[in-house]
Amino acid sequence: MAGLGQANLHKKASPNGEIVIYLPKRDFIDHYTYFDSIDGIAVVPPGACFSRRLFVQVLLHFRYAAEAEEFTKYSFKKTVVLHSEELHPKEELPDGENLNKWQQSVIRRIGSVPGICPFKIELPVGTPPSLQVQQANGVQGEPCGLTYELLSYLGTDASVEPEARSSVRMSFRVLQAPPPSPTAVLKGLWADEEMPVGPPATCVSRQFLLTPGRVQIEMNLDKPALRSGERLIMSVAISNTTNKTVKKIKCKLLQCSEMSFASGKRRVPIATLTTQEGCPILPGSSLQRNFTLFPNLAMIRFKEGLVYEAALKGQPEKLAATTCFPNSNPRDGFAILVSYVARIKLYLGPMQDIAAEVPFILTHAPSSPVPTGDDGKPVAPVKPKFVRLVSVENTLDKEDEDDPFAIEMDSKPKENLADTIAGQLQTLLSF
Repeated sequence: MAGLGQANLHKKASPNGEIVIYLPKRDFIDHYTYFDSIDGIAVVPPGACFSRRLFVQVLLHFRYAAEAEEFTKYSFKKTVVLHSEELHPKEELPDGENLNKWQQSVIRRIGSVPGICPFKIELPVGTPPSLQVQQANGVQGEPCGLTYELLSYLGTDASVEPEARSSVRMSFRVLQAPPPSPTAVLKGLWADEEMPVGPPATCVSRQFLLTPGRVQIEMNLDKPALRSGERLIMSVAISNTTNKTVKKIKCKLLQCSEMSFASGKRRVPIATLTTQEGCPILPGSSLQRNFTLFPNLAMIRFKEGLVYEAALKGQPEKLAATTCFPNSNPRDGFAILVSYVARIKLYLGPMQDIAAEVPFILTHAPSSPVPTGDDGKPVAPVKPKFVRLVSVENTLDKEDEDDPFAIEMDSKPKENLADTIAGQLQTLLSF
């Protein structure tokens, strides 16, 4: 079609050639206050219908276990019909005023052919994003994750299973726009307006049995939100007033994910740094240092349990962004909830470790224009507001020292203030 480039035209026909579907794009974005509408066109020859009708549906497929593990009579995959609409027969073509410019342009180039059925599908705000989970090595079949599909078919009733030869299936993705600001994500977590302003930070200390003094970690991040391809700097101040020696330091960026309808959380390291520089930290001494971590998807792409955004044809894969549901409850349906934390751990000896965690937000490049005011000038972003936590005891679970990229599973709830607040923040990021 002259004048319509490949970038804004996706076409697919049924195996028997009776139905043709046109879409302007295959990525639809949830902007938290509105959702990109799915504007498309279906073309079907009137003679192909006879006593049948043309339907269009939006399907959500959620696979929550490997296909190879399925039993004979039980499937680990759920399919939900989010939208169903009858397109043909209709008495007349919709008025041109109700069509967008893309639909009008396609119709002009197709010509006044009978059987042109424009459609507009509005998905609700809070529709979960398309994500996939990396399977273990050697596991075959469809990967776990959440995918979307546009289905158009000819049939006598919308509830009847469509025939493959007279139906069109076109996959598309649902994405979430970057949050307006980290403050928007954190809004409502702390009601105290007198909280100090600063970068995301924590202060953790631990006293060991039969040992005087404490080991203290003050940790803060250089930014509250990390975009794909950026580096994260962890500023750390360590104070050792015990008679023990800090022998090694390990820093990690962890991706935390869980199913909306199930308990249990999976933690996968996306960046790891182990160093003895500045060590040993002797009794009565201290250390101040910056650690730079860079999550590189190419190096961790095939780690079991990693959640990522599956790529459509011609697009790169990306780490899953932090999921945000400010206006809906994702636990009422199917969703994969993703959040991120930065973690530092000090090794003092067998069963004598101390660790601290700070949550952060991972986003992708903005896909929507910068908001402007009434005067047409860009609106200045709201200054983010974060809390520096007080010194608390910390008893994080011991890590697997053999494999720095080993998957960590939360087996029991944390019983200290730092982890409680981190858990509240993670829950808010997921909602």
